[in-house]
Amino acid sequence: FRKAIKRACLVNAMSCPWMDKKAIIGREVAVATETTCGNLNAVENESYIQFELRMASRVTIVPSVAERTREKILSADEVYTTILTDANIKNAIEKLRDHGLVIIKGLLPPEQTIPWGNAVLEDFTSAVETLKNHQSRPVDLLNPDKGQFEPLSYKEMAMREDLRVDLRSGPSMEKLRSQENNLSAEVMAGSNVTDVGNQPTIITADTIGTSRCCWRYHPSILAVLKGLFNPRNDSLFMGNFGRWNFGGKGPDGSPQPFRLGQIGSVVSCPGSGDQAIHADTPHLFEHIDCHPCHYCNVFTPGYKVTDQTENPSVKNEFVD
Repeated sequence: FRKAIKRACLVNAMSCPWMDKKAIIGREVAVATETTCGNLNAVENESYIQFELRMASRVTIVPSVAERTREKILSADEVYTTILTDANIKNAIEKLRDHGLVIIKGLLPPEQTIPWGNAVLEDFTSAVETLKNHQSRPVDLLNPDKGQFEPLSYKEMAMREDLRVDLRSGPSMEKLRSQENNLSAEVMAGSNVTDVGNQPTIITADTIGTSRCCWRYHPSILAVLKGLFNPRNDSLFMGNFGRWNFGGKGPDGSPQPFRLGQIGSVVSCPGSGDQAIHADTPHLFEHIDCHPCHYCNVFTPGYKVTDQTENPSVKNEFVD
């Protein structure tokens, strides 16, 4: 969920050109992984690329054929979306808690993600032209070294690095967002789900979700998030009397509500710089180094990935 492998290739093999991926991990770095990577700490004489491949393999879940053919989507005939078993939902939660990320292969069909990729590119192209032709402060996003002005962070778009942006909204994205949210509300009638513009949606314990019309409400994603955000101790939850307040049902141990954001995008153009180490939000507390998860990103490619080698034995999450 936190990250996703976009194509069949060596993990991170093309980024960080200053780094020798085949170099053996030094003792000092290896010792550091013992406290930061849990049971994925580096082993003796292991290279950086070997460590990354082993780590990616450990956090990957490959759903069964039965899971991948459990439910059809509405927008295309004979196209299925993956519905995880309870065992794999639990597996995903454990990997997220242990390692901070999980990779779920083939969870979403391209018929549900490509429309978003197309909408994003339409709005990105429009934003590039609008900024380039601005009368008082023209910005050339595609040629950052040539423009007179540096790009800023805008309401609809924020800069990550040169040639890499967060695009949160635009005419095409908002149109698709409205269509999918309205259709989801119809399909999930009775779930008390309300979408207002670009605001987050409150997901309660009773919200099951649907994978038939919009991947944002995918039931497996919601199930993983409910479990992830609500670690439970059976000897303590009955004392959480505050759950009677604000219309609550009391300390019944059910998952507490969380906010589900609207779909946004990260657009990386050819030649974009490696993103600097950063944090999306500040830590809630600073006295311990690992809190229960309270913030999670879900990434999926917005385009259909093809294998350039035309090797039928090499597949990606869209064609598996």
